[in-house]
Amino acid sequence: MLKFKLAKNLLGKGFTLTEILYVLSIIGILAAIATFNYSGYRKKASDTVAQEDLRQAYSSAVNYFMDHPTGILTSADLQNYGFKASPNVTVMIINGRPSDLLLISSYNVPGSQIYIASPQGMSQPGASGQSSGEPNQGSGGGSGASTGQQNTNPAGNPSQQQNLATNQDVVKLCNQATLMDLMDAYGTAQGYLGRNPGQEVTKDILLGSGYVPNENVSLVVLNGTSSNLSMSANFNFPGTTDYTIGPSGISSFK
Repeated sequence: MLKFKLAKNLLGKGFTLTEILYVLSIIGILAAIATFNYSGYRKKASDTVAQEDLRQAYSSAVNYFMDHPTGILTSADLQNYGFKASPNVTVMIINGRPSDLLLISSYNVPGSQIYIASPQGMSQPGASGQSSGEPNQGSGGGSGASTGQQNTNPAGNPSQQQNLATNQDVVKLCNQATLMDLMDAYGTAQGYLGRNPGQEVTKDILLGSGYVPNENVSLVVLNGTSSNLSMSANFNFPGTTDYTIGPSGISSFK
């Protein structure tokens, strides 16, 4: 009863119910704007952390290749050369070869951007002057990459321009890395069988014969005989394609 009388008194002193509702609406709008701005600030801060982690990872990769110019980079190598990812940031090596070095990073929250770094700089596949989804010149390697003159020195300073890669761009680059790894393994197997007629290839034999796998590519030897040599491979990234190679060539399926 007391609250009802108080409200009635306020209304009686010049505040109508419509005016009170109007003020409450304005307060609600201001609160929504503040929440939106705060969310945008957090997203911007998260993306900045992902970009900085990518720079640091690339720097560690450069230092690694100075000591191992023909090596293939792994996450363990990045850690051994001083890189430590920030909390909630994922840095993945798409291609660990020095001539086709390709790293991506993103913050682990919905809607975060994916950033990409290669010897050609931190840039966006599908940027101005390129068709959508096409990788930058030389980045990612593989049959789908534009080769031009091959850059064998990942120590070239990445551009400070921070553009974005879409999920589709990254999937395409992952597929290219898978094909490169698969063909490398198949060539190694053929070389081994040529030197050892009548033997059968296993993955352990591949590793002992010079094949160095991409740590994010899962490769399986389906048939290790010279007459029916076949393998399959896929990349550890959502939406990528599974590939199979054999006497009849390369086939793909999702």
